[in-house]
Amino acid sequence: MQQFVNTVLKNTPDLETSPLTALLQDNAPPAGKTPEYLSPNSSVFIYTQATAGKGSKSAGERGILLYNNKPIEWTGTLKTPIGTFFYTSSNRLWDPQGWFPAKDANVQDTGIAVTRADLAKGSYEGPRRAGTPTDWCYSPDMKTWFAPEHLQ
Repeated sequence: MQQFVNTVLKNTPDLETSPLTALLQDNAPPAGKTPEYLSPNSSVFIYTQATAGKGSKSAGERGILLYNNKPIEWTGTLKTPIGTFFYTSSNRLWDPQGWFPAKDANVQDTGIAVTRADLAKGSYEGPRRAGTPTDWCYSPDMKTWFAPEHLQ
């Protein structure tokens, strides 16, 4: 996350007061103490939630959902291996923005095998099938499974 701040946000006006910067600083690991699960080579989902701009009139909750340390670019509801979340945005900084826990999307397993063609294209429509990779995510809105790489 610090690398994101150093590269993407370095030219952002008012970087010190940016809600995203505040959230990243609130959740940043101590210097030199980066947890193993945040290593760049990990295939892992991470969810954090904090209040940005604490104590200011623009304070608002922010939720970040990451896969391989990169934000997931999605709108709507998404069932992930660590839970179901929904994305919300607002023009007002004090409103909750980003990812927040949602009621779990109920998906029933079936015995239909996933074909190599389904895996190769990175998504398929329908219920969960035997052989689905464990890190794939489900969109209840689209009734489609996606490889997490397709969500970034």
